[in-house]
Amino acid sequence: MGFDEEGSKTFFKHIMDIWFNPELERIRQLGLVKEDYQPEKMQVILFPTGQNSVVFDKDVIAIEKLKANRNYENCGHITFKKANRSWEGFFDFRYNKGRAEKIFNTALEFFETAKDA
Repeated sequence: MGFDEEGSKTFFKHIMDIWFNPELERIRQLGLVKEDYQPEKMQVILFPTGQNSVVFDKDVIAIEKLKANRNYENCGHITFKKANRSWEGFFDFRYNKGRAEKIFNTALEFFETAKDA
């Protein structure tokens, strides 16, 4: 699914307002980054518990590594990276993918066993 240009700008603005801008303001106030800090990468890891993790630049986990890491198998994510002075966005809002896959495989195994009985 893609967005038109206006939809993309609106989506990005909402994501910035909800997650990234408050965290940028927090780390600026704590003196963890300079006042003019502008990240090149941004990510929100969406845990099923509701405790989300917002990170920037070196702390952003590559999407391939995020998918492969068992600690994040049930998490969604929103990831942005700067490319040619504009932002590229990647997201997956599905929670509990790891759990769903285990349940599906168990059901499939049960079905196969029942079919042979």
